[in-house]
Amino acid sequence: KILKQAGAQLSEVDIFAVANGPGSFTGIRVGVAAAQGWATAFGRPVCGVSVLHAMAEEAQSPADWVVPVIDAHRGEFYAALLERVDSGTAAWNSYRENGDRWVVKPEQLGAMLREKIPTGRSVVCLARDQKASARDLRAALPSSVGFQILTGSLLGAIARIALEAHAEGRLQSPAELDALYIRRPDAEANWKG
Repeated sequence: KILKQAGAQLSEVDIFAVANGPGSFTGIRVGVAAAQGWATAFGRPVCGVSVLHAMAEEAQSPADWVVPVIDAHRGEFYAALLERVDSGTAAWNSYRENGDRWVVKPEQLGAMLREKIPTGRSVVCLARDQKASARDLRAALPSSVGFQILTGSLLGAIARIALEAHAEGRLQSPAELDALYIRRPDAEANWKG
């Protein structure tokens, strides 16, 4: 639909960017497979973008640290800790993941943030508006942690992250693209024994 509105063809896309997780296992796999197929067919690079990173990019919070959370079901949340970094432009913040990604219960998140965030640094928890459970998480957080609800699509944020990766030479071949699961699917975990 977006290409049609722009009057462009799929063959004119220079980079295929895809949300590669965490999220719905089936949805993530379908998206990754489509990006791999198109990138292979047209000989283009791809960029897998973490949904958690895209949430931070979309929020554009002035906080030092952002903690995007996504409902992982079973009373748990996917979460990541990202630090705001100087992007070199006054108009836009950029975020760096420090490798901390968790599957966490609401009552554990506050303690983890107190442990991970340096004293005196500001932190904002981010949640999507589609999930009431993520919004309800706010009650489990320390009062010093801000809270921001994101509305709408993450397409723009995913595109900006992919363009930044392109500028820094961090794109992937279709074969290198993989789903970003924080918790493996039950079927896969049970199959591997």
